[in-house]
Amino acid sequence: MTIIPAAAERYAHLIAKVQTYDYHYYVLDNPLVPDADYDALVRDIRALEAEHPELTAPDSPSQRVGGGLLAHFESVAHAIPMLSLDNVFSEAELGEFNQRIIERLGLPAEANITYV
Repeated sequence: MTIIPAAAERYAHLIAKVQTYDYHYYVLDNPLVPDADYDALVRDIRALEAEHPELTAPDSPSQRVGGGLLAHFESVAHAIPMLSLDNVFSEAELGEFNQRIIERLGLPAEANITYV
């Protein structure tokens, strides 16, 4: 597959931006942008990777979870698995999230869950 220069340039720009924001957020504890703006950048990266899989870099935010590990924290085995909630950006995504929870809990499809 041929790499399109404009897509590659945009991808590199987005990755660099997210890496800068990660450093300020995780290391300096000084976020530069609101979470919604950061999440939009990551969605843009994922969209470019879906359209141009050859661009996907090993250090892409789509290829890792969270920041780096700190040596002074110990691993903990959880009695109940810690599950990712994902991000929800629309009413439709909220409905899909609710349906996954109902299915995961083995509740009837018409179950009404109250979230706090």
